[in-house]
Amino acid sequence: MFSASYDRHIKRAAQIGLTCALLSTIACGGGAASSTNNNVIPTVPTASPSTSVTPATPAAPNTPPVPVTLTYDFGANISQTQQSLAKQRLLKSSSFGGYTSTAAPISISLNVTPLGGATANYTGSCTATATGTSGTCSVTFTAAPGATTFAGTLTESSHVIASFSQVTFVQAGASNAIAFTANPVVNSVTLQLASASVSAGTPSNTLLSVIAKDANSKIIAGSAPYVDANGKPVALLLNVSNSQAGGRGTVSLQGPLRITAPGQPAIYAHYDGNWMKSSTVSVSATSTAVNTASTATLTATPTIVQEYTLPTSNSGPYHIISAPDGNLWFTERIASKIGRITTSGTITEFSGFTASSNPMGITVGPDGNIYFAEFNANKIGQMTTSGTVKEFAMPSVTSDVTVGSEGNIWITEEGSSAIGRMSVNGKLTSWSDGSGNAAFITRGPDGNMSSRPRELHPQPLTERCVNLSIHTALIKQTNLLSHFPSAQTNSAVA
Repeated sequence: MFSASYDRHIKRAAQIGLTCALLSTIACGGGAASSTNNNVIPTVPTASPSTSVTPATPAAPNTPPVPVTLTYDFGANISQTQQSLAKQRLLKSSSFGGYTSTAAPISISLNVTPLGGATANYTGSCTATATGTSGTCSVTFTAAPGATTFAGTLTESSHVIASFSQVTFVQAGASNAIAFTANPVVNSVTLQLASASVSAGTPSNTLLSVIAKDANSKIIAGSAPYVDANGKPVALLLNVSNSQAGGRGTVSLQGPLRITAPGQPAIYAHYDGNWMKSSTVSVSATSTAVNTASTATLTATPTIVQEYTLPTSNSGPYHIISAPDGNLWFTERIASKIGRITTSGTITEFSGFTASSNPMGITVGPDGNIYFAEFNANKIGQMTTSGTVKEFAMPSVTSDVTVGSEGNIWITEEGSSAIGRMSVNGKLTSWSDGSGNAAFITRGPDGNMSSRPRELHPQPLTERCVNLSIHTALIKQTNLLSHFPSAQTNSAVA
């Protein structure tokens, strides 16, 4: 009647939507020109005033800080202030070809701001050439792993001679050596995301860092515009492509898409919350002398709160519901069992009905009993919450059940292209479904019944989980709606 491939998808939306409560909770949802340095990561922007988004997640509070040594090579394109000071320090002497330096010590002050955390300040020492116009500064400290803004200021005798700001990432579990340089010659570019995964179904923003490096693999963090090895200006262009795999979720970039200098404002990959497989951010350069082979991929991942292993292996859990007894009840298609799981994870399996009946849809009746469709047995099963079973014979294959507002059990008679209404005592009335092979049924917000055939499947599993209006959404999109008032009494077929 249906393929094994399709079996992995049909009707699972309702299962997953309820599994969110316990078994496997799934949350199944133009650039401006580059500006000057930002010392801290700004507040996450939203896609629109009406869109609620979750900021990129900082490192977990229990992640231990790691040692970091940051070095900064200055000298290339050092500020005019420093050049002027250097000239003033050159005094007539018999050393160094007639000149010697009386340069004051250069110091570095570094602000370290983890994403979502407080700023800490550290100071370090610098070594410079005789004229003080080039050298290296070094700062040692500890920092939490994750995306971090480093903003440094170099001073000599209270004069600011250079500054930089750059977002990069502190790696967990090891000492970090981060090398910055004022050299603006771009040799390669690396893209880094604060997280490679977002929670499916939840709109969010993930910090993206564009890291340009020189030929020595040092991160360019000076104030001078990017140039290539030939001294020509370089612009880094960002692009994003979405792999939806049947979904409609997208990722867009918020922030400058054309970057011409270090210290760009924060850039975020905004996920709209709809189902998607993944999204890839890429970068290109206006100069062929720059290696821009780097990409960063963001994946929408269902969130698993807790998983429980069923006592029967390969049992094929299929459809799950919550019941008035405070437990979750589900069908096990392959094992032909009905399962009950408490909110603490205690699982009980029930049989006692036709063997190999392939139970599929399940619902709670108005009498508080559990009703389920036995696909291979052409029956509707009724089970008390203590496990006592009664079965009602149906005229053909049944696959789904739901409860009408008038207190009856409504079923899909897939084998006879009919919709059935059954009382809790087993009395059945059937109607032709109009479109043929009705497989799924639900009660709409107006109290009427809506069904759809098995063969049409316009949305993938997780998209239906995101939607939560599972059957209604599918019916509207197929335009093959079988609509039955729950109190219908005409055109009955015995």
